[in-house]
Amino acid sequence: MLIVIKGAGDLASGVAVRLHRAGHRVVMTDLPVPTAIRRTVSFCPALVAGSAQVEGIVGRRAAEAADIWRIINAGEIPVLADPEAHCIRALKPDVVVDAIIAKRNTGTGLTDAPIVIALGPGFTGGVDCHAAIETMRGHDFGRVCYAGGTTENTGVPGLIGGYAEERVMHAPCAGEFHAVRQIGDMIEAGETVAYVGGMEVQSDISGILRGVLSSGIVAPKGMKCADVDPRCKREHCFSVSDKARGLGGAVLEAIGYLHAAARGTVIEAAQLRRQDKSLEEKAAIVSILDECKVCRLGIAEAGESAYVVPLNFGYTWPQDGALSLYFHGAKTGKKMSLLRRCPVVAFEMDCGHTLKPAEEACGYGYAFRSLMGEGQVVFLEDAGQKAEGLSALMLRQTGRRFDFDAAATENVAVYRLDVHRISAKEGK
Repeated sequence: MLIVIKGAGDLASGVAVRLHRAGHRVVMTDLPVPTAIRRTVSFCPALVAGSAQVEGIVGRRAAEAADIWRIINAGEIPVLADPEAHCIRALKPDVVVDAIIAKRNTGTGLTDAPIVIALGPGFTGGVDCHAAIETMRGHDFGRVCYAGGTTENTGVPGLIGGYAEERVMHAPCAGEFHAVRQIGDMIEAGETVAYVGGMEVQSDISGILRGVLSSGIVAPKGMKCADVDPRCKREHCFSVSDKARGLGGAVLEAIGYLHAAARGTVIEAAQLRRQDKSLEEKAAIVSILDECKVCRLGIAEAGESAYVVPLNFGYTWPQDGALSLYFHGAKTGKKMSLLRRCPVVAFEMDCGHTLKPAEEACGYGYAFRSLMGEGQVVFLEDAGQKAEGLSALMLRQTGRRFDFDAAATENVAVYRLDVHRISAKEGK
């Protein structure tokens, strides 16, 4: 897969190392003058020095588009000075990973690539990315959120060696930064590590200086500019951290899950006492879709009762693709609010209802056909995609194909349910 990683600091670089070793082609973007402090385990210094190496993997500056493939073919990682990641439009990657760790979304969207993954606070799985990954140290670290968001930014660094805020230094004023100590140096509490605009930057604790800004950068007041590791293991300054390595594993998990889901809808045998009622052929499932007019969505928010809503629908199911159901409605309301918070849903539809009479009460039966499944709701914003969804819906409901212009789609919400799993049942 071709994967673009937004950001080339230490966490993004740890992710890149794992993806590169897993055989993926990786491209990274960052600021022309990077501000990462853990520079010895980041690929962003390549934008200034021409190249950078992390655990034996080389990142090399790509000055123009032609350089990207030359660098990839050499077994290295291209690094672009492209903070807005405009290269995504030209490269059309399989995956985009937002690893800027800005604690907010700076412009990543679901339509950037077939798979969009984002690290840290400010993202919601199913809304502005397909998967958001928890970056806060603790029990849920590395958890992949396909629906919902990660923990909100607390503003407090994670504990390392019993220290949190104390291990991080910030610029005391705005001004040019000048380091007087180097990454890997042993620092004592109260020692001056750097100067900003002539003011001293001192460490509150003793330990190994594992990160410091490059000299010459103009730092705003409060900017993170140095990091001391109280564990005092100098070798940690020159290898990918446990946190970065863990996030890389979470990204690999998300890619594997989302890629499998994108390959097509999984048709499962219905979990029934009588397996003769289970339908497992695509043609049988399509015949039920073509007979039903209403689909019921089941939405469940953690700690709350399930909310079930019946909706008219349309669908598409390409020969080698996944089943997609389309719905429309008002842009606001309880249903829309729940779907935005909980985009992973269950669904059910049924048809062919016929009572089968008998002489005795216990002899009665009922004929029917039904579908059940689960998937993820994606809200469509592009006018063309919305028109496609509305056309599919009207075709299913009326048997006629309608065209919709941008004006007709502007004031209506259109959303698509990408079906990951489906099962069918028939009672005769």
